[in-house]
Amino acid sequence: MKRILLMILLAAAVLPLGAEEVLLRDFAFEHKLFMRPGNEVPGGKYECRVENGAALVECDLSEGGAYCQLYFPEELNLSSLRFTAETDSVILVRLTDSEGETFQLTVAPQDGDKREYALSVKEFEEKGFSFPEDRNGRIDLPARLLIGPEKKGGAAGASMKLYRVWADVSDPEALKKETEKNMLASIGLQLKGAAAVNIYYTGEKPALSLVPFGFSEGSCRYAVTDHRGRQLGKAVSCSLSKDPVPIKAESRPGLYYVNYTLTAAGLTKEGFCTYAVLDRPAGIDKDRSYFGVNGHFNQGWPLSQAEIISRLGISWLRDGEATLDDKAHLAAEEYGIRYMPCFTGAMCEASLAYAEKEIKAGKAPDSEWDFAPYIQNYGEYADKFGYMTRLYDIVNEPHNFGWSQRLGGGWDGGPWFEVYWQWAKQVSKVIKEHQKDARVVWEDLDGLNWAEMYLERGITNEPDYLSPHAYNLKRDTPLPEDQDTLLGYAALKKKMKEKGARWKLNIGEVGFSSFQAGPETSHWYAPCDPETQADWIVRMCVLHLNEGVDRIFYYDLHNDGTSPYNQEHNFGLVYENLDPKPAGVAYANLINVCDNCKWTGRRTEFAPNYVFGFVTRFGKKGLVCWNKDSEDTIELAADRPVKIIGIMGDETRMVPAGGKITLRVSPRPQFVIL
Repeated sequence: MKRILLMILLAAAVLPLGAEEVLLRDFAFEHKLFMRPGNEVPGGKYECRVENGAALVECDLSEGGAYCQLYFPEELNLSSLRFTAETDSVILVRLTDSEGETFQLTVAPQDGDKREYALSVKEFEEKGFSFPEDRNGRIDLPARLLIGPEKKGGAAGASMKLYRVWADVSDPEALKKETEKNMLASIGLQLKGAAAVNIYYTGEKPALSLVPFGFSEGSCRYAVTDHRGRQLGKAVSCSLSKDPVPIKAESRPGLYYVNYTLTAAGLTKEGFCTYAVLDRPAGIDKDRSYFGVNGHFNQGWPLSQAEIISRLGISWLRDGEATLDDKAHLAAEEYGIRYMPCFTGAMCEASLAYAEKEIKAGKAPDSEWDFAPYIQNYGEYADKFGYMTRLYDIVNEPHNFGWSQRLGGGWDGGPWFEVYWQWAKQVSKVIKEHQKDARVVWEDLDGLNWAEMYLERGITNEPDYLSPHAYNLKRDTPLPEDQDTLLGYAALKKKMKEKGARWKLNIGEVGFSSFQAGPETSHWYAPCDPETQADWIVRMCVLHLNEGVDRIFYYDLHNDGTSPYNQEHNFGLVYENLDPKPAGVAYANLINVCDNCKWTGRRTEFAPNYVFGFVTRFGKKGLVCWNKDSEDTIELAADRPVKIIGIMGDETRMVPAGGKITLRVSPRPQFVIL
């Protein structure tokens, strides 16, 4: 009877006119496997791997969950599909279209034998799923396919071997291209050494190897280059299996690229991985450090990534989702990092609900507000975490979270602002009542939009720090020297003096995105390449620190995605896979040379070039030099050899002639230690 039922299923999968059946996945090739647990009943654990030509899915459902599914990333327009599987469990097949509509059915197993199953849209319809008439027996919207085992009865687990999947599609050429794109994205080489991240100090002499992922057999050719693109040694050809391929690692400071061409399963892919060698930072007083980073640990990023912060020499961490269940402090404690929690919204949710209710009831925004019943959680936070932090960023970008959305207004203020500043004063008071040495941070935006509004309302002492988000990402003014906050400092300081305000300056977010303008770009951000991102970071930090800024929190630690065209994916100091970017190496070298230094001002005699003086924490005099957008030469007085340090850590020495040296300057900054 079972064999007859199988024949009926096969017969039902008749291909409609104009469609073509194509092989979607053959697990004889080791694809990257995308898994989804049964989230409707959480608690399940799963493992998925390619083994003997099959995708082996094993689910442990003893502590919850009902199924696991293999997720196919291709978008399909299909009316039928076939797959070969081996399981004792029930097979769950799910199609999810681009609008989130789900079509699902289960298939009874065939005695655990390896068998072929065939399904069509008709089977889904017979299970009670209704398809619009204009679909003509097809799922015409792009759908994503999931196949996996579902436990039977009271079973504690489920497993399945999936061998091949065919799909009947209306555009096989488009599917072929998308499948190949996904396959290429899932194979590559990664660089691995003894450390958790590929950031090393001079003298560590790391043993590095290229390790394949996403395939079991293949070949490659690779060459190592430095940050200037100079090849180091000869290109190397190698055969790849599961065994790593050792490479000779450089030990001099710098950023190094391992550029490879990989051939596997008939596909060819070019790619690269990176590692960095840094001088070990020493003698930095972390409490007085100028340099921080936004980490996003409270958003679920692994706390182990704090090792990157530590290796780069960064002293301060800002995290924008702090709550009473704060987790980022664990990363800070583990590595001795100073911590500034930032509260994006959860801590002021009750206050917002209260204010929204009162506004709807007719209460004027500029009337007296009492937030006392709604802000005690800030005091509870200080009681719980005050042992490790003194700085509190009371809310992140209030215009962007909920104040303006709920109460009205926007970037330049409005009703929300009249309520917000009263709330901010009361929150600041609560924190300081619970922690005497606490310092509170009030935010502003890139144009110092709110500073004057604070001063107009008599807010002079409540915030200890004004914290602009000093981005300049606009395409018409992308350079750090043209940034609105920077150009507004003089007027701000004058106004503060007139009003008696004693705010210090703290930049909570600032960054540049190394993205390419392309199909996914949906903003007015200015694109730049990774090398330019590194230049701009150094220039930006020097410009703001020279104006008296106490510290800068760069945004952000790592790329948040892999698309080269998405501006939000490319702000990081390291790539999504945690390999170092030029930006991270430049930030680390800036820290190593200039942290805890004393800034002595711009040397205007070298204008229009930018030359800033400083005295290092070790008492040596130095300069940071660059040109805004071209190349030039400057002459510096020197009576002894001077050290020139590039932002990638490379060092040279210049011997003076006639009591001076001639230095070529460009948009890439360099440090001169006199």
